[in-house]
Amino acid sequence: MVRVGVRHTLERDTQIQVVAEVGDGLGLLKALPGLRLDILLMDLDMPYSVNLIPNVRVCSPDTRVIVLSGHTEARFLQPLRDQAISGFVIKEEAPERLLQAVRVVYDGETWFSHAVSRAFSGLARADRAGLMSKLTPREQQIFELMQKALDNAAIAEELRLSKQTVRRYATVIYEKLGVKNRIQAIVEADNAVSFN
Repeated sequence: MVRVGVRHTLERDTQIQVVAEVGDGLGLLKALPGLRLDILLMDLDMPYSVNLIPNVRVCSPDTRVIVLSGHTEARFLQPLRDQAISGFVIKEEAPERLLQAVRVVYDGETWFSHAVSRAFSGLARADRAGLMSKLTPREQQIFELMQKALDNAAIAEELRLSKQTVRRYATVIYEKLGVKNRIQAIVEADNAVSFN
């Protein structure tokens, strides 16, 4: 019933052509090699849908994926964070929102329902808080200055510490974050807020 409704919505727009419709992951993997898809609209409730996205990337690297779901809880969104999806539409939204998402994603942009954007932002804030909770207040202070591109000498001057003390703090920060150097530490922090 959901697929019928989605297809009917898409076919109302004369610029959109529905080229295939499948009911499960196996059908999708069988159909992909013979198709040229600009956009794949994938229902998150379809079995193994999240695990299929990397296979879509292999079979059809230029296809953009829009997820359709009624779920916005963290346990459903968490697995999608590293899947490079282009959009996420909540099923309860008006049909016009689905059409808008398809048009925007087709033009190379991303489109996420507001509730999903807020949920992803919440996950990112939690990641950032978890990352920073590993550090003491002084380590957090030094790390924030590192993120502002201050070198050890500038950090030492700013906080009235010796350069050697800043170097020792930096070593401890890298160990706690599981990285080897400043660049990796900053990238780790950036990745923690990538959905903001």
